[in-house]
Amino acid sequence: MKKNKTVLVSFSGGIKSLVAAYILKKQGDQVTGALIQIPSLDGESYSMRSSCHQNDEEIVQKYCDLLEIPLVKIDGKDYYKQFVIDRLVAAKLSGEALIPCVYCNQVRMDLLAQKADELKINFVATGHLAQVSKSLTTNSFYLSQALDLENDQSFFLTGLTNVYLERLLLPLGKLALAEIVKIAKSLLGKKAEGTAPKICLMDEAFLPSYIESHTPESLRPRGSLIEYFEDLPLGEHDGIYRYKLGQKDIRCTFNEVDPSYEIVSMDPNKNEIKVARNWKHEQKILILKKFESYTELDVSKPIHTQVALDPFAKEKLPGILYFSNNGMAYFELEKPITSALERGAPLVFYIRSKIIGHALVEESYKDAPPITDTFRL
Repeated sequence: MKKNKTVLVSFSGGIKSLVAAYILKKQGDQVTGALIQIPSLDGESYSMRSSCHQNDEEIVQKYCDLLEIPLVKIDGKDYYKQFVIDRLVAAKLSGEALIPCVYCNQVRMDLLAQKADELKINFVATGHLAQVSKSLTTNSFYLSQALDLENDQSFFLTGLTNVYLERLLLPLGKLALAEIVKIAKSLLGKKAEGTAPKICLMDEAFLPSYIESHTPESLRPRGSLIEYFEDLPLGEHDGIYRYKLGQKDIRCTFNEVDPSYEIVSMDPNKNEIKVARNWKHEQKILILKKFESYTELDVSKPIHTQVALDPFAKEKLPGILYFSNNGMAYFELEKPITSALERGAPLVFYIRSKIIGHALVEESYKDAPPITDTFRL
């Protein structure tokens, strides 16, 4: 007789985690709910959070009572601050992009795994729309997209190692969001609705003020604002952490900036921001760092693959991936893109629906620079 699994399910207060726990219990698994408590950055208001961090203990308790499962609470406040919030602040101070969700899910999985070990529970589960599978050839695990491609969340789970993937259950991976909402309504009534995707902690009004109140002024120096084509100084910017590539409506305390300008270059080493009018952020070549693969890739030759530029990308872009040493790689897009890719931006690479790896942007170019010996294959 097959023994039912013991599963610790991460609850957020949203309907997806409720439905995930419901499905697991319905199939006979022994389910325990878990609420990870994270710090509030803006007092008792949680306006900086998306639906995955409502942190409403009353709602989560109601959901667990409804399913007749126990609930455990995990204090993740210090852990979350160290590995998500502090990392985000450091990235902004150095002029890099960072999507907190990727690191948040790594923290979440670590905390869930620790609690599961403490409670002698074998598996952990979340309400993400993605799939995890085991390779028949290598016995390792990998992520792939949900069947509902429009609402796929596999991007958010990149960075999870096999240690976590081998015990991760994603019961919603084969369901459409409409089906999930339908199940939730059957449990809760007409009030159950799907939520619009949103990234936590990225409020452009709040984040700079949080950084200013939690870091010394010496880490936030003003710097030069320069017109790109003529290399002419236009004044001072208020600190590189306040801006991002492609930004218009550039506001500086001590000087006005023509609203027709946009940010086309940020150099944290020189603390310079360059602006231009009528700029096209056309890019075809991406130099990558910290490339990590999920599968045994043959890095001795180029790989035809597709890339997702952000978690909510509606399409993946084809190109060729070249590998080097020390986690460096070189990606040549089939067609140039016109979106602004910031240094440090995470990218996820797919072959069909399967994730083969992820990396961070180091540099990008409109035209292909000569492939150095580092990338010559």
